[in-house]
Amino acid sequence: MSGEALTAQQRTQIELWIPEPTISEEEAPTAVPTETTEDSESLAQSTSAGTSPQPTNSRTGLTAALSHRVSQITIQDSSDRFDNTRTQRWLASGREKFHKKDYANAEQLLQRMLRSADATYKTHWRGRDEVLRMLAVSYCQLDLWEEATLVLEEDFEGKEKAVEAMATEFCLQGREDAAKHLLAREFQGKDKILEFYAKRVYWNGKWGESADALVRLLQSREADQDKLVQMRLTQALAEVRFASRAFDEALELCLKVTADRKQILGSRHVLFFQSINLLTLIYEAKNDSVEAERYRKLLPHGFYCIILSNTN
Repeated sequence: MSGEALTAQQRTQIELWIPEPTISEEEAPTAVPTETTEDSESLAQSTSAGTSPQPTNSRTGLTAALSHRVSQITIQDSSDRFDNTRTQRWLASGREKFHKKDYANAEQLLQRMLRSADATYKTHWRGRDEVLRMLAVSYCQLDLWEEATLVLEEDFEGKEKAVEAMATEFCLQGREDAAKHLLAREFQGKDKILEFYAKRVYWNGKWGESADALVRLLQSREADQDKLVQMRLTQALAEVRFASRAFDEALELCLKVTADRKQILGSRHVLFFQSINLLTLIYEAKNDSVEAERYRKLLPHGFYCIILSNTN
């Protein structure tokens, strides 16, 4: 949903609305020396020439085959095959490219490793968790969501932490569509990122998407005993509805949160004044000067010119 450009007051409001989350970076594993071979030299030449490997028709088929094929090898057999030199070479090269954020080449090298080890996503073999994590991140970074889904459907160590970090990174980078793909999944820490996502799309005037995210958060918090969290989210949704000029919806939400804040926090609390201030703005936008003035009189002197934002 789109609307008019934000005023300076509205931008001040949203800049303080939700606290920025912090991305924790994982320490990169120690690099494994790579061996020079004819295949790796060919790949290195194409990389140095500034070209990324192009997806081939065979990759999609390979991915599907790897994810659906029932492996006939035992765990011991898989470990033995994983120990061969070619497999170790592809893994070392893939790991190196991954930590350089060269995701296109990392994905190709890791798929070569899987072929060399005759390993599938579902089988258990040495290094499986690390490889699946690197593949999942690479696919998401490359916007290859069908392939990413195949990997993310598997259980492996570090999956939820990687998804949380990527969703946060995509929000910070303005890659909202990519963040939306990950936020469709369930993972630990999702609510924090979903609230952050709601703020980011709000900044870009995507008020419908911001409202949808806040509604999802409120639904997930229906049983939450923390009324302060529910009131903060309701106030935020009222602000989004106001920005999108859905004044009737904004008024209904704001009246509710105003009553809750008065009951729980009291009529002299700054968050109660925040809700009263928004009510004043809503009535002004609806050209109801009588109600706007009635609520304005409840504000401390000079407060009417400030749009406060709820924080943690």
